[in-house]
Amino acid sequence: MCFILPLPVRYTKTMRAHPHAESLRKLKKVKLHENGEQLVNLEEYPLQLHPQVIPFLRQQVAERLVQAQNRLPQGYRLLVLDGLQAPSSIHEQWDAHYKKLEYEHPFWPARLLHQMTNHYFHPHNHTVPHAHTTGGAVDIVLTNAEGTLFDLVPPLSDWNLGHTRSKKVPIGAQHRRRLLLEVMTGAGFSNFPHEYWHYSYGDAGWASRSGHKTCFYGAINEIEGLKKAASSEATEKRLAVT
Repeated sequence: MCFILPLPVRYTKTMRAHPHAESLRKLKKVKLHENGEQLVNLEEYPLQLHPQVIPFLRQQVAERLVQAQNRLPQGYRLLVLDGLQAPSSIHEQWDAHYKKLEYEHPFWPARLLHQMTNHYFHPHNHTVPHAHTTGGAVDIVLTNAEGTLFDLVPPLSDWNLGHTRSKKVPIGAQHRRRLLLEVMTGAGFSNFPHEYWHYSYGDAGWASRSGHKTCFYGAINEIEGLKKAASSEATEKRLAVT
């Protein structure tokens, strides 16, 4: 089974809202030494992008994505589903889920509502920035040479299916997840094991999973201007190509 591009928005949005979030306690132990590395436009690299991606990541991340793609066997390509996000977008997701729980559980105290929302979404004003605000994190999958998405089994109902090494998915999906893992880790990325699609380099998650005590990518807060830079004209051009 495969999906035809472009992917529905709910594919990426739903994948991030799950109960296996990384431990903020562990992430807080990682010290940030921001290196100020510039953002680059992914449209200038030989990479396949989802039409709604903000096409900017740290330079090293973009270059390592190209390295990973070059490691793939013939007939496979990487597809960047999601990358850089504005902190305001992360906050909106948190607020929306809080309001949803508040409506569904009118007798829950505010403390419990906050706790359960934090269980699914990155909390407001936390000292550890959300991975997708750093320019170091990507959600990525595999397509064939024509841009048709291979089915790696998105866990839209059972989050245990999202585990990178899950044995509950078909053999073909297991093989493609291992292939993605091999090429991405070979290029220096770290995978969050509960999400076969989520990889990062240089952020707190990468450091924690790789045994580093420091990371060098912090949050990038001026993303609204970058959203405008990723103009509708550029989006239309990408759609015309795919």
